[in-house]
Amino acid sequence: MKTILKSGKRNFIFILLLILIFSIKAHSNSRFEFSTDYTLFKYGGKYILEVYCSFYQKGLKHEYTNGTYEAAGLIDLVITNKSTKEVFYSVLNKIPTNTNDTSGANLYKRLVVQKNVPIIPGEYKLTATGKDFNDTATYGTINIEFVIPELNNTPMLSGIEISSYIAKSSDTSSYFYKYGIEVVPNPSLMFGMNLNSIYYYYEIYGFNQEIISSAFTINTTLENDKREIVRKIEKQPKKFSETMLDFGSFSLDNLPTGAYYIVTNISDTLKSHNLKQEKKFFIYSDKTFTDTTSFADASFLKSEYATMKEEQVLDEYSKSIYLRKDEETKYFESLKTLDEKRNYLFNFWKKRDNDPNTPLNEFKREYMIKVSQANLSFKQSFTEGWKTDRGRIYVIYGKPSDIERFPYEAETKSYEIWHFDDIQGGAICVFIEKVSGSGTYEIVHSTIRNELRDDNWKIQLKK
Repeated sequence: MKTILKSGKRNFIFILLLILIFSIKAHSNSRFEFSTDYTLFKYGGKYILEVYCSFYQKGLKHEYTNGTYEAAGLIDLVITNKSTKEVFYSVLNKIPTNTNDTSGANLYKRLVVQKNVPIIPGEYKLTATGKDFNDTATYGTINIEFVIPELNNTPMLSGIEISSYIAKSSDTSSYFYKYGIEVVPNPSLMFGMNLNSIYYYYEIYGFNQEIISSAFTINTTLENDKREIVRKIEKQPKKFSETMLDFGSFSLDNLPTGAYYIVTNISDTLKSHNLKQEKKFFIYSDKTFTDTTSFADASFLKSEYATMKEEQVLDEYSKSIYLRKDEETKYFESLKTLDEKRNYLFNFWKKRDNDPNTPLNEFKREYMIKVSQANLSFKQSFTEGWKTDRGRIYVIYGKPSDIERFPYEAETKSYEIWHFDDIQGGAICVFIEKVSGSGTYEIVHSTIRNELRDDNWKIQLKK
């Protein structure tokens, strides 16, 4: 790892992005992948938003022209001021590529571009849309919302730029040139397979020799999803200026699939300085990577399941009982590790997704809304609402068209009749409070296929 001390040319300061909304739609080509990442800096008294975009080359449509196969990614970046609704920045950029052999290993690389956008304090929305130039029906869209406050001069850290490559360079015309080095970003934040090292770059602002002590240290760590340190670099700089650049790399060899964090801590115990910044990324360590596999196949790692706690996994699994097939239950019960169970849940919901081209799994969302509503409406004693008879029927079949309620009377027990007009041409479910005053209703009759049926259910109403 190296530290470069700089002053004068750029005096950068980092402002935390407060809101990140990530959404992506991929159409037509299942291998198509478009990624976007960002880091915030300041240059010449203004903020600079560095936006990084990339395409997976294997996912682009190649057309044979003039003796070569040509493809291109098309990027449309729009930044809108959320307060005024005015377009602050807009650019359309084509990134071409060509090859003599579409089966070559070079197609596993990424087309990467960086845009540096001067930006003033305010609230913004960045919409980045990437298309396949030769098949514009194939596209991905990512939305990022961020807030940039007023400038200040207190010591701070920039964001951490995750990179696939850093090297010395004199090419000042390069997209990726910074202070005599070239920092090539990895907007997908995905590593593993052919990327066995992760590079990082960040900047430290506002320190000089007068405000620090001999206790000033820089610690950069690599942490897993349990926040255990798996790699660490520690150093004590000897020289200081208003802007310092720090960059380096970690080997990812032997690290398992999962979510990870690059974390940097700047501390000075004698001067009470303590700054921290981190960046999340993902490792996909499958050794069987082939031409039918892309980083998009590791979408699990970007989902909530990649770091889901065990109690959450077990809770969600139990709530899926009304959907599970016998073989799915047996398979889950055979799993040994937490990661296996996380993957099971991810794929369980994925294969039931009504529209896999949208970022939201509408089927899961609707199902979990019904579970939540059942918990609110049908809780019985120490039993969660979704586990009760009424809760089960509600979760499986949805809200009834009508409910007839018959409260406690001298000769009969309390009961309810639920009507479902849209099920099998019209169906009912009957629930009886068998123990008066208990609030526990049991299903005794239904005309829904495969539910309990008892056409003489009214006999059970008698006390």
